[in-house]
Amino acid sequence: GKDIIAIDKNNTNHYCSQECRIAHAKEQGTIITTCAHCGKEIEKNKYAYDRAKIHFCNQECYDAYRINKKETYAEISHYLRTSEEYDKWRADIMARDNYKCTKCNSKDSLHVHHINQLYDICEKYNFDVDTIINSEEFLDRTNGITLCTDCHALEHPYISRDKKGRFIRRSKTTPQK
Repeated sequence: GKDIIAIDKNNTNHYCSQECRIAHAKEQGTIITTCAHCGKEIEKNKYAYDRAKIHFCNQECYDAYRINKKETYAEISHYLRTSEEYDKWRADIMARDNYKCTKCNSKDSLHVHHINQLYDICEKYNFDVDTIINSEEFLDRTNGITLCTDCHALEHPYISRDKKGRFIRRSKTTPQK
């Protein structure tokens, strides 16, 4: 048998080479969908279609979409994080974790981290604030852990921070210190 050198995202199909993975993807057929940014009709192979929640016709449309969503997300996440519901959730998580980091036991500069990231929750509910606040994930106590600034930074290595440790922007390729 050949060594496995290509595995699909869900770890369900194993291929002897990248070429075999691509050939298998082509055999699955294509699906017509629309670009999430410009609305243009595009054709995706079934493999690529199944791997992504949303689809784009090119990198420029993907980048433009993310910029627009990031602005929306910045406004929405600020509102969510300043809500009474969030304050209660945050206090409950910290009390449950005995006001210390669940990774290193530090009691300094504590944050509450959404395990299922807040951005993903916002995206799932189409950035609708009322739906997000009333969702199970947003205020689910099992979806939060207390972390110190340093341990929290390790959970988000591709995000830059200001002097107070608040997240300010994503880096495309390099983890930020």
